[in-house]
Amino acid sequence: MTLETVDVTGARAAIPLPDPDVAWISTDAVGRALVTTRIGRAYISASIAGGRDPSWRRLEPSGIDPATTDAALAFGTLAPDGTRAAFVAADFGSSGPFRIVIAAIPAGTARAIPVDRPAEGAPPAWAGDRLVVLTRECGDAPGVTLIDPATGATADGPGPAGGSWPPAAPGGWTSRIAGLSLSGDGATVAVASTADGPIEIRRADDWLAGRPTDADRVELDPAADGSTSFSWLVASPDGTKLAVVRTDAAGDAAAVEVYAADAGWRRTARVELPPGTDRAVVAWLP
Repeated sequence: MTLETVDVTGARAAIPLPDPDVAWISTDAVGRALVTTRIGRAYISASIAGGRDPSWRRLEPSGIDPATTDAALAFGTLAPDGTRAAFVAADFGSSGPFRIVIAAIPAGTARAIPVDRPAEGAPPAWAGDRLVVLTRECGDAPGVTLIDPATGATADGPGPAGGSWPPAAPGGWTSRIAGLSLSGDGATVAVASTADGPIEIRRADDWLAGRPTDADRVELDPAADGSTSFSWLVASPDGTKLAVVRTDAAGDAAAVEVYAADAGWRRTARVELPPGTDRAVVAWLP
């Protein structure tokens, strides 16, 4: 993997990574980055806002028994204020339960919270003091699990998880959720139920509570090969922009596109990825 920043003019700058095996990246409100490798190592940086080459330090969560976390840590996601990070510890190919690991920053002290349904292969999202985690049910029905990191309590969120949503219920989903992101201020959620859109922008508090809410739609422009698919999406900190990792007809990452509220949620920028790229991850800087 390689890491680079792209500014509003389209200028790109390479940033050194602490490990070439990085699989996931997230950022906080001051531009610090947390990267997670495929084997579960995590590193946190100084701010990389402005394209500065950062220093990195290893984040090694302590206070948990590795034997009880089910699998290597994955999808490390910083809280917007940078005080905590959430990881998924799961065998994504199994139908068993998994754990969410919450690590304090900078101390690294951690606790593991059990979740009694299978994990989807997706990062946790911070919604204020709660975590939003994509989970699966029997038959791969989609669902959302809400977690209170302070108490470890879990609850059903939107979707037919646990049979709590009939197919036609407002806010419910009848196909797998392919993308979910909350803005850093917790006010906006971007969600899509299939990997080729459309993507919906909704008020997060209403959506998470299962209340009917109006939605803005983000229609993805077809790529040159006709593909309208994506692999992931990330809302900007204030919820006014959406970065989408677009994929080609073969399923490989081809570009990162930006869609903006002030443009009617139409595309405002496209960053082409180097030829031969097969996957990409994107995060916002302040």
